[in-house]
Amino acid sequence: MLLKSTIAFLWICLALNTSAQMRRMSKLEKQNLEIVKQFHASKGYIKKFIESGLMSIDAIWLVPGPTDILPFAGTWKGINGITEFNRLLNLTMRYDKVEIKEYIIDGNKVSAIFYAEGIALATGKPFKSEILRLYTFETGRIISVQNFYDTYSYVQAVSK
Repeated sequence: MLLKSTIAFLWICLALNTSAQMRRMSKLEKQNLEIVKQFHASKGYIKKFIESGLMSIDAIWLVPGPTDILPFAGTWKGINGITEFNRLLNLTMRYDKVEIKEYIIDGNKVSAIFYAEGIALATGKPFKSEILRLYTFETGRIISVQNFYDTYSYVQAVSK
């Protein structure tokens, strides 16, 4: 019972802290957060998102991992590069669950922390990972996205 009470108390503190953070955010930080939320709501339709003007046409998308095993890993630039990243990811992995856990906002940066799981399409093997995605903004548009995730889980899933 004490553990449940402690967990409930921590959730209330987190909710109050998040609410207080929202009040302390600058107008620009609130705008950047809303853009990231719109991006996540678009369910990864990156090309349409770039075309909307909310992401720079020269944006950089960074995904760590061995490119000889994870074809979507690497540094992707501009509309064509980011669209190719998305195409390769969708050919390689199927996401069955994606849950946003938290957003952290600091000036021109918004971090999205989420959990994802699914299967590698070629092997049917499962993967799961906590993911940190760091968005950097300039003049109201996303100019770079850095992804941090459990590459081992993805590599294991695609390996035969």
